[in-house]
Amino acid sequence: MRLFPADWGIFLDELALWSEISIPARRAFLSGCAPGLVIEAARGDASDDELLDSGFLAVADRPGYRGIPEEHAQFHHVLKSLERCPLFELPGLAALCSYLAEHYTSQERSQLHESMALLPNDLPRVAGFVSSVEWLQGAFSRAPRDADAAEGAAARAMLAFFTEQRDRIPLRDLEEYFPGIRREDLCAGMRYGVQRAVFFLGLRRTDLEPLIGVWPAAARRLRRLSVVLAPEPVSVTDAFHHPFLVEDMTSLLMCALVEPIPLRRGDDKPFARFVESAGDTLLTLPDWLEGVTELSLEGRIGLALQALRIVGLLVSADATGGAAPLAPGPQALQWLRKPLAPRRDAVLHALAGGAGHASRVWSLLDEELTSAGDAQEEVRPWLEQAFSFVPVTTYIRFSDFAEYQAAIGSPLATASLPAAGMPRSSAEPGQVAPGLATEEALEELWKSFLGIFLGRCLLSLGGAEAGLDPEGRPAFRMTDVGRALIGLPRDGLPESPEPVTRLPELIVQPNYEVVFLTRSPAAEAELGRFCERIGREVGVLFRITRASLARARAAGLDAAMVRAALTRGSRGPLPSNVEHEIEGWMSLESESGAT
Repeated sequence: MRLFPADWGIFLDELALWSEISIPARRAFLSGCAPGLVIEAARGDASDDELLDSGFLAVADRPGYRGIPEEHAQFHHVLKSLERCPLFELPGLAALCSYLAEHYTSQERSQLHESMALLPNDLPRVAGFVSSVEWLQGAFSRAPRDADAAEGAAARAMLAFFTEQRDRIPLRDLEEYFPGIRREDLCAGMRYGVQRAVFFLGLRRTDLEPLIGVWPAAARRLRRLSVVLAPEPVSVTDAFHHPFLVEDMTSLLMCALVEPIPLRRGDDKPFARFVESAGDTLLTLPDWLEGVTELSLEGRIGLALQALRIVGLLVSADATGGAAPLAPGPQALQWLRKPLAPRRDAVLHALAGGAGHASRVWSLLDEELTSAGDAQEEVRPWLEQAFSFVPVTTYIRFSDFAEYQAAIGSPLATASLPAAGMPRSSAEPGQVAPGLATEEALEELWKSFLGIFLGRCLLSLGGAEAGLDPEGRPAFRMTDVGRALIGLPRDGLPESPEPVTRLPELIVQPNYEVVFLTRSPAAEAELGRFCERIGREVGVLFRITRASLARARAAGLDAAMVRAALTRGSRGPLPSNVEHEIEGWMSLESESGAT
């Protein structure tokens, strides 16, 4: 092994001396000296004199100069190498790759595991192995047959301590933590654990203290598996249960009926101007819900366009140049004229796949993680397993759910998944592939992906109901629709409670403004198709204008449909002037369209 102590007992003795000098003196020793070279003595420098008194510096043959004595040269080498790879300060796989390249030869890396025998220079692969929970769990079951019994016992005792109590300790305190083990056996156990890349050495930046331990993320995950409990039921306020994706699809389909939706060349996404104008027609989602699902306004429009194309309600139109715009499909008008529940059922039926065909709900996941067929097959069972335990009658906090699922495990740590944060290309010795993720980052990625799936595939179609607990944290529960979407059995489960739906309360004023007295996603989505938006949630939200009614008429709505939408939930009859103008404006638009 390169740049590790040749004699661990001597190294522990040197650490005892190291503990007696000040931190400024330690920094001076590591930053201003190099073995074999001499430095000019700094006049009046207390650190320089302290190092001289401790023996870490000695008077050189050249007058006025000092150097590192030969007996401390290797100590200096080891600490300098640990300073370059701050494993416990920045425990990422990039730092681990550098550590493996600097401290282990290619042959030593090839001997760590049979799968690495031919790929010892694939540092990301090696780092992924030695930083995993599985590597710790089977650490010393791979011991060679001729391993010393005392060496193995010491190594196992240290491993049990690191995985159950503290993942790293100051190396100089090792004997205090294991008073029942002889120093010789401790040194042998350390040497064996470091040789097998189970124990790691690091240097604490604050005081330049050498540390020894196991990979922090793997140790924490092992401990967490024994203490993380399944999510507890909670009560909620401000519940939200509405198939907003179906409403968004309806609004965008009406835009396409007026004029085909142009797409940018190259990425087939709508232009910013369309996103801005179409966004005014969409219903308002609670801010806390957007935080869980990570669905921005642009994300919602992209999801709705994606769903419309999947179910055949939008198709590519002919175009002479650029990307083909999206135009309504043959069933668009028929689908548009249905009430909300039949519209949602038609979308669910289209996504179900049918006999012999896999559900197409996974197609709503526009993520690199599931872009490849093999990757999607790897992720799907994990998602089904995760959401199969979500109750249908009580709520659980999303953060507790995600934390529990990350503790159980995820497909990102194993895998052949391109977005798991682990590049598939190998690196040359001493080089680190960019963008390597830590195990903590992979867990965060999995928790984020669970939220994305919840938002795009479940909440958006009424497959889950969300709310805020008394502490203001998001919670959710599954519905029968959600279980059916991902193919989970319903047998033996209690009946899902019907969501409490309140009638909208709104006032249509003689000045053509519409005032919402309570929040109503359904009414907001419906009125947004033939009104101009002014506000969100409650208050004056819409204004009826001639131009907005013209667009509605072009999309297939008539005066009767507009009046019916305004009347539902209205506290009183429509003002006579509003009724008259709706009839007149839409009739004029109809006549002008006929001529």
